[in-house]
Amino acid sequence: MCADGEIMKSGCLFAARPTAPVLSPVVVSPRETSSEPVEMTCAAGGFYPKEAKVTWFFNGIMLKEARDETTGPAADGTFSVLSRITLSPSVSVLRDAVVCEIQHQALSQPLRTNVSMDRKPLMWECQHLQPFMINDFLN
Repeated sequence: MCADGEIMKSGCLFAARPTAPVLSPVVVSPRETSSEPVEMTCAAGGFYPKEAKVTWFFNGIMLKEARDETTGPAADGTFSVLSRITLSPSVSVLRDAVVCEIQHQALSQPLRTNVSMDRKPLMWECQHLQPFMINDFLN
């Protein structure tokens, strides 16, 4: 006998309900200099079924250079996705304008998150000047 009381000749058929993803804050990888590209990672997990679409936006314009990796199922049958995008330094300066969005059938509307400002500051390059004697300029 099946859980819902229905007997089937070949066994029981169970259908899992779609489960909405949980979207984590975007992580910004540190970089050594301000001229290096910056990598951003968006993670979502705990969703079912497997099909989920991650989209990145900069100032409302869709970015197409993302690399997505879906994993699972986990022990509870849910899936996770990591989406990474690499941006030029000029774009990453305005990091609050970068948005990660995930669409899934269990959501009534897409989940969106802005890039997390809660991270280590960039390491800026400094130009070191040669030491000089002030008397050289006064003479």
